[in-house]
Amino acid sequence: MESMPALPSDPAADLAAAESARQRLTGGLRMPAWFYTTLGVGTAVQIGAVGYGLSDDASGPRLLAVAAGLVVFVVVSVVLVRRFRRVNHVQVDGFFSRVLMGTSTWSSLAFMAGLGGAVWAGLVGQWWLVGLASVAGGAAYAGSAWLWWRDYLADPATHARGESRATLGIIVLAAVVALVALAVLS
Repeated sequence: MESMPALPSDPAADLAAAESARQRLTGGLRMPAWFYTTLGVGTAVQIGAVGYGLSDDASGPRLLAVAAGLVVFVVVSVVLVRRFRRVNHVQVDGFFSRVLMGTSTWSSLAFMAGLGGAVWAGLVGQWWLVGLASVAGGAAYAGSAWLWWRDYLADPATHARGESRATLGIIVLAAVVALVALAVLS
């Protein structure tokens, strides 16, 4: 039996079909319930723990407070990634690094402003300011995640870039070393 030659494909039609499939997939993506609130609270706890751990009033092992805040943030991040994947059954490029690890410009600024305010307030013993800076930093961090998600849904190809695991590992290691150095030197 003689086989028929394959019909040549139309590249424009293939691209249009791929774009249509991408739009359907992106349009169906959803954030889990309480995602931004959970992210904001986890971030606020981490910021507050560092503010307390680096203060002059901290009693006991200072690194324990800093480590406890980091553990809370890591647990929250793992839970949020799992919930996102359970809801959507996909992995979105850039989601982990940009939304959870704070590598977007706005999330980095939000975290650093909240952390700087909490550490300063802790050093001068203004505990109400530590709380305020922590909550503000956590809320702004969650807001930056919302902004990235909104932008991603509007243009996934542009916003899907995320840092490699090696880059994220180096960033986390540098942050841990800096926090340990601050705790030891203060």
